[in-house]
Amino acid sequence: MKKAMKRVRIEIDISDETYEIMLKLMKKRKYEKVEDLLFAYMETMYKMELAGALLENDKNLSLIKT
Repeated sequence: MKKAMKRVRIEIDISDETYEIMLKLMKKRKYEKVEDLLFAYMETMYKMELAGALLENDKNLSLIKT
C-alpha cells in the first residue's frame, strides 16, 4: 500500500555561521542539497520523539499493571 505524500515548503532564516556548519555537514554526510540535510534532521527528531512517546506509554502501562 502506497502512503500519501504531501509536499510542503518551509522557509527559515539562519545565520551565516549556521549556514557554514550546514554546508560542512552536507559535505561530510554526502548530501547534495540543504533540503536533504534538513529532512534527515527532521526525520531523526521525529523518530526520537516517537521513541520517547513509546517509552512514556510503556511507563504508564507499567504503572497500571501494579
